[in-house]
Parts: sequence; C-alpha cells; structure tokens
Amino acid sequence: SFLKVSRIEKLTRYGSALKFGHIATGEADIYPRFGGTSEWDTAAGHIICTEAGCEVIDVRTSKSLQYAKPGFRNEGFIALRRDLLPQFQKILTEIHSQLPPKTSS
Repeated sequence: SFLKVSRIEKLTRYGSALKFGHIATGEADIYPRFGGTSEWDTAAGHIICTEAGCEVIDVRTSKSLQYAKPGFRNEGFIALRRDLLPQFQKILTEIHSQLPPKTSS
C-alpha cells in the first residue's frame, strides 16, 4: 500500500480543503488522493499550496496538476512539501506503473 511504500508514520483524516491548508502551513507533509476529483475541487487548494512553496503532482504524469482538461477531471494527485518531492519521485514512478489505463473523459 502507499502508506507502507512511502513510510508514512502518522495518518490524520481531514476534509479536502483542510488537507491542502495543512500542507501549505507545514502542519502536514503529504496529501495523497488516488480517487477522481473535479478540477474545481482542487484549484483553490492547489494555488494556496503553490504559493506556500508546496507542489500538487498528477500521479499519472508526475508533473504539476493541470487544469482546463477535457471533462475537467483529475484522476489522482499528491500534494506535498516541495522539499519532499525528490524523496517521492521514485514512489510516484511506482504508483504510475500500477495505475489502470486512463479513463476517457
């Protein structure tokens, strides 16, 4: 599972908006979301994280989550502190290799 591979020691549950806020303030290190969301569910949290020096990475591309996609859907992302990105690049690659084929929008 993602928790074992990434060696996460403590799991705390919050609503989506709070998760982005906790990443931005440094109260949390990582917010993985593997289920689908709509772009409007992530846009505000993404800009807050980015302005705070964090990243929101698309699990399929390992690049910054993009917007104005056909269907306006995100298939999965990981929000994390920028300094943790090198540590998670290998995990992102492993996640990407295990994902099912991309769904049509």
